[in-house]
Amino acid sequence: MLFITLLCNDCGYRHNDVVSLEASEPLRYELVVEGVEDLNTRVIRSSSARIRIPELGVVVEPGPQAEGFISNVEGVLERIERASSALRDEKPSRYQQFLEKIMAAKRGKLRFRLILEDPYGCSAIVSPKAKRRRLSSQELAKLLRRS
Repeated sequence: MLFITLLCNDCGYRHNDVVSLEASEPLRYELVVEGVEDLNTRVIRSSSARIRIPELGVVVEPGPQAEGFISNVEGVLERIERASSALRDEKPSRYQQFLEKIMAAKRGKLRFRLILEDPYGCSAIVSPKAKRRRLSSQELAKLLRRS
């Protein structure tokens, strides 16, 4: 894996990505997070990967401005929490409910699934508990249409 960071010293623009140095097949990882110990599980997300957490109603789609990162499950939840702050003014009660679920997940009190789907196989959830499988041709086509 190659981790790339682009940084402009003049304007402060920053962009990260993770690129596999080997060709790989389209992959799907699924981790069931059942407690606080699972929050430390390593997550490698390339800019081509979709992240889903169905129990939170979260879908993070890949796109031209998507960033790759290396983090852990807790870090993924923190990124989602920061990105969700846009809902604060639009739908305050819905935002509060969402925030409560995120906090429960970060405390290990909410069982949820973290699903990572990458058409280029450059992403991973590094845990023996994570289920890994090849994306079906239908899943791959659907993922590529959205990105």
